[in-house]
Amino acid sequence: MEILRRNGDYSIRALLVLAGLPAGRILPAGRLARAARLNEPLLRKLLQKLSRAGVVESTRGAGGGFRLARPARRISALDIIEPVQGRLAINRCFLGRRRCPLQGNCRVSRHLAGIQARLVAFFKSITLAELMAGERAPARRTG
Repeated sequence: MEILRRNGDYSIRALLVLAGLPAGRILPAGRLARAARLNEPLLRKLLQKLSRAGVVESTRGAGGGFRLARPARRISALDIIEPVQGRLAINRCFLGRRRCPLQGNCRVSRHLAGIQARLVAFFKSITLAELMAGERAPARRTG
């Protein structure tokens, strides 16, 4: 199972570079791509999605580029991942696109729902600032 896909991983890597810039500084897409070791055309597509989601801001023209739209401590991993790869889901039935024919009679879904909720909460609880600092999430006990 792949929860964090390529686009999510690449977006986090790029935003870690932006988070390391002095406040308000703008970085052109080409320099950002080189710093994050990413393909520039793909990075531009990801940055467009992140811009529409309000995670990054862009400035056009000479001296233009990208910067974080808000402080890194106010950007969660979920804020970065979902705009570029879609809703996180442990199973297709949690995407809400189609109703499952077993809905209401599924022996597994209520257990998966708990995992789904924890997965989303986990990614929502991690901030870009924590990722930047290399902090680990504390071990959480369940049950």
